[in-house]
Amino acid sequence: MVLPPGRTLPMHFGYQGDFFSPQVRTRGIEAIQQSGFQWAKQQVVWSQYEQSSTECAKEPGNCFNVVVNGRTHSYRTNQFSYLDAVMAELSKANLNILLSVVHAPDFLAAPGGHSPADPDQLRDFVTVVVNRYKGKVRAVEPWNEQNLAGEWGASRMWPNAPAAPPQGVVDFLALMKSAYVGVKSADQSVIVVLPALTPTGVGECWLNPDVRASGGCIDQVKIAIDDRLYLDLLYQVNGGEISRYFDVLGVHPSGYNNPPDDTPEKKTVSSTGFKGHPSFYIRRFQQLREVQQKYGDNKPMWFTEVGWSVAAKPVSGYEYATENSEAQRAKYIARLLELVYNEAPYVTNVIIWNLNFRQIVPETDEKYGFGLLEANGSPTLSFQCAADFVKSGGKVSQPVCR
Repeated sequence: MVLPPGRTLPMHFGYQGDFFSPQVRTRGIEAIQQSGFQWAKQQVVWSQYEQSSTECAKEPGNCFNVVVNGRTHSYRTNQFSYLDAVMAELSKANLNILLSVVHAPDFLAAPGGHSPADPDQLRDFVTVVVNRYKGKVRAVEPWNEQNLAGEWGASRMWPNAPAAPPQGVVDFLALMKSAYVGVKSADQSVIVVLPALTPTGVGECWLNPDVRASGGCIDQVKIAIDDRLYLDLLYQVNGGEISRYFDVLGVHPSGYNNPPDDTPEKKTVSSTGFKGHPSFYIRRFQQLREVQQKYGDNKPMWFTEVGWSVAAKPVSGYEYATENSEAQRAKYIARLLELVYNEAPYVTNVIIWNLNFRQIVPETDEKYGFGLLEANGSPTLSFQCAADFVKSGGKVSQPVCR
């Protein structure tokens, strides 16, 4: 692809999928190759791999031990064998692999949360994973959406509210430092992604001094922390120490029921809801870039999850998906890629959410609507338009995609 004016770094493209089922994996790999994309993202649920020594003793045939940094860890043989197959086949297909690590085992998790009580436990786990898949894994995103209670733990988000910085942000910095050291100790060449925050305006009320002084925001910040606010607070801790512990900034822009060029001030569709706040629009990523630059950080940005849902039977909270048609989504995705490629030279990887969950989950699951392959594995129009952009050298060539 010929780089457009202003872009000095190439842009890469990928899909997040689930590649554990052999049949689904084969079709998924084939689809990525056909699309011209180069990256595949697979989530690794830590709690499925590591077990306590007590659990290990109950099933010794399905357990192996590894000593890392002087600590003995017990892992499930069968679970790692599944991941072995995924990594082998994705690598054989010459795909670059991004692993997203989430959810500590209960016996290691901090009370009231999913992250580990001791951040060095994550360091050990990512060390084991990167060592095991050295030469295959290209990047690691060592957590996910830590500004959400569901990913971090409600009681651990901002227990010291309204004081700043939030203890949850301080704890996340410690986790990120440990994860970075763990990845780099195993393989210096592996890219460490600062885990993406979920776009939300919840908790933004803290920015209002009167609300903050009255304690009126405390209930909100137990649910989530506005992503722009969270990132800003993270850079403030210890004089911006976080900037030394990641290589690229992960973001999760979401379009909801809005085209990629819409903003709170610009509405071009008749859809209702999810309007008015910047977190409801794709261009939220530009505000996160402003936070980076505010603190002198010019590291590249990766979209480690981006997409639109189209669903006839959406789960609660995703009703907006009924307002998106497949024809609209195809145009949205094509325009997204065009926009980022031409207007955001600091974005160097776009991972679309998702590839193949329609083959894995029922239609009533929230992940179903985001899928770009149908339940039978056939490509949606959105998939075809994304492929068209890459194969056309960074242009939207098909009229149906414009």
